Amino acid sequence: MALNAERLPSGHILWQDDRFHKLGLDSVLLADFAPLKKNGRTLELGAGQGALALLLLRRLPNLDYTGVELLPEAAEIARHNLSENGFSSGARVLTGDFMEESLLPKGGFTLVLSNPPYFPKGGGKMPADPGRRAARCEGAEGLAGLCRRAAALLAFGGCFSLVYRPERIAELFWHLQAASLAPKVVRTVQKDAASAPSLLLMTAKKGAAPGVLWRPPLILTDQKGGESAELGRIYGEEES
Repeated sequence: MALNAERLPSGHILWQDDRFHKLGLDSVLLADFAPLKKNGRTLELGAGQGALALLLLRRLPNLDYTGVELLPEAAEIARHNLSENGFSSGARVLTGDFMEESLLPKGGFTLVLSNPPYFPKGGGKMPADPGRRAARCEGAEGLAGLCRRAAALLAFGGCFSLVYRPERIAELFWHLQAASLAPKVVRTVQKDAASAPSLLLMTAKKGAAPGVLWRPPLILTDQKGGESAELGRIYGEEES
């Protein structure tokens, strides 16, 4: 296993294997967007190599975090990242299929997070590598199954936050509502004010009444084409 090290703005070291999905903008934005609570219990569906976990723990070092990862080698790297950065006590990564009901307690979490595959099964050209293919293409139960599972794992009033593709927003709303998860906060991500959204950040709440808060778009570049001030804040560049 050949691992490459990347230093995060927080000073933490993220170890990654090129065979698996690596840290990208989507995880960075989701970590900033997620409504973390000090006394909550957070679950990540599809923990990968632990990048999102480190970003969340940067925000809240005492976070009660559980991650679930299907690929054993990726899960082992995630555990290594948590241990090497001093988060081995309150954070854990399980190996297994999060759709398996016996793996996780029903209604046991106040926040469920996911950076799921963006493409339906059979949609588009898939990578040959199994690890990258699993990160890009939905499993057998697709988006509907993900939403149902998130709802089952959440306590009443708990939140499900994810990053997704804007062109699938109607489908996402449909499956969330079918699972009794009311979309509550939505934010689009755009290169600039004139560009169409490239990503969608959303939080839905279990058992909540209808009503969606649309936050102002997250703009990635400034008027000169450089990094926007907000993106710099999210990446923590004020710490350097």
